[in-house]
Amino acid sequence: MAAAVAAITARSSTFKELLLKPHRTRRETMTLMAMICVPLTLGVWVRVHVPNFLAADLSFEAIILFGVMFGTEVAVIGAAVLALPAVAHHEFFSLPVNLVIAAIAGAFSRFAEPEDVWTFSPLIDLSIYRWIRRNLEHPSLDRQVFLLVLISSLQLVVSMISRFDPRWAFR
Repeated sequence: MAAAVAAITARSSTFKELLLKPHRTRRETMTLMAMICVPLTLGVWVRVHVPNFLAADLSFEAIILFGVMFGTEVAVIGAAVLALPAVAHHEFFSLPVNLVIAAIAGAFSRFAEPEDVWTFSPLIDLSIYRWIRRNLEHPSLDRQVFLLVLISSLQLVVSMISRFDPRWAFR
């Protein structure tokens, strides 16, 4: 489902133009967020109403993307919209957890360079030798590895929170 939505959205010239634009107006940013958020909110709704279709909920991943690409304010709005079907289904931890994830990812966007966002890959094992060699010669904070650790840590924390009462928080 996610691949189908991504293929349809990515073929839209408006979506591509807004996504690749270096500077967007507030209206363009909200339009782009809506183009991403609407199908993903429907995915959360499907997950809530069809118990064996858990893969439809990509809200965690979308909120990280919103925060890193658009900043804290837009990420918070997107997180709230993505949490609406879950909160209506009595998963009350979804909204505060989504908002915290949005705030943390948005804080990273202030720290990161735009190039860090576009070149990020969770497949660091493919270039781990170059990363170690570069950091041995010139030690520095690698924002890409920091983002990977941040995402992994957030997922771990969210998983631990949902273990307290799984009926209140889906993850």
